Amino acid sequence: MRLLTVNYRHFVSSGPERYLFALSELLSQAGHTVIPFSVHYDQNECSEWDTFFVDPIAGGNEVYFDEHTWTLRSLKKSFERTVYSLEVERALTRLITASTPQVALLLQYLRKMSPSVIVALKKAGIPIVARLSDYALLCPGLHMYRDNRYCDECLGRSVWPSVRHKCVRGCRSASALNAVATQWHRHRGYFDMIDAFVTPSEPLRERLIEGGFSEDKVFHIPTFVAVPDVPRVARANQIAYVGRFDKVKGIEVLLDAFSRMESRGRVDEVSLVICGDDDSSYAQEIRALARSLAIRNVEFLGFLSHAGVVRTLMESRLSVIPSVSLENMPNVLLESLACGTPVVASDVPSIRSVVAGAGVARLFAPGDAGELSEALEDLLLDSAELGRMGRRAARLATERYSAASHIDSLMRVLASVSPQLGKPQ
Repeated sequence: MRLLTVNYRHFVSSGPERYLFALSELLSQAGHTVIPFSVHYDQNECSEWDTFFVDPIAGGNEVYFDEHTWTLRSLKKSFERTVYSLEVERALTRLITASTPQVALLLQYLRKMSPSVIVALKKAGIPIVARLSDYALLCPGLHMYRDNRYCDECLGRSVWPSVRHKCVRGCRSASALNAVATQWHRHRGYFDMIDAFVTPSEPLRERLIEGGFSEDKVFHIPTFVAVPDVPRVARANQIAYVGRFDKVKGIEVLLDAFSRMESRGRVDEVSLVICGDDDSSYAQEIRALARSLAIRNVEFLGFLSHAGVVRTLMESRLSVIPSVSLENMPNVLLESLACGTPVVASDVPSIRSVVAGAGVARLFAPGDAGELSEALEDLLLDSAELGRMGRRAARLATERYSAASHIDSLMRVLASVSPQLGKPQ
């Protein structure tokens, strides 16, 4: 199989890229050819195909919108990448001609590449499967979360309410541009050109169908996780947060909960380690919050490689996922299970669908720092139960979220839209 992948970052920044690189490695090992299409960033991993990548909106090291240097050129390019980019269409067409793929897998492309990637693929007769990492096709804010609550105001309807609420980057003009682009994309039927959609979680599949997508085109394929083939290590008296520094991730709730736990003093000198790229302005706000709460035992480890993430999770007694949005399928949830590390997590549908009844996690009401604090204390004071949860977690990861099962399911979907691939073995 010759698979073309589309993702606007070709380096590991968050969950979609971790999935992309892990999948690419597995497929390459099985004899398939993976052809990436992306944006030129200084951080990119090398690829024999990167001469076909498109220029970034701003500078090569300006990956995120809040890092962009805004000039007339970058503003024009940002508009095109939001609405429709002929530059991207032409670049991808050149890559298709040079690489002759049989099928395409789309990941993240909106706002940095535009639906022009869909048109280029369709003009070339390449079947398209899109794997969704968030709620972008349903919600301009990506997470169906607004003003500290679930929001479905745009679900299956016009996205104009997002302008009033400034759902895109907290900016009315950016929200208006996104709304205009979305209405144009829907009018042109770009998303109807996609042959199949893959969702890592069942709740996202349900929301897509509720939002008007054909049930026959939406497939739930749980993502996969590799059980670490490394010696087990002694658990330190620590809990870990691994993830992006983003408002929707609930780090503020975690710091509040940890501060309460420290002040009660029921647990002996437990530490909190926070792992993630902490160069943003929001990350600095989080550091300032930790100082203002006078938290004694917190350490910010910055961005970690996958090996670093695994090591940190294996050394921790608990992993915490304090998200305040719906979430899709947090990679760290499955990584924690694979490391035999019990989880304390927000009770949102995607997380609940993985851990319900498995005895591997404790759930708490999203945003409730008091309930989170109590859950952490209860588990940290019960070493026997933590041990049982950890063993169940490792079994669950092995039995339900194996790479072999995921690849088999994905190949079936790819083969169903691409006659060239034939029937899956």
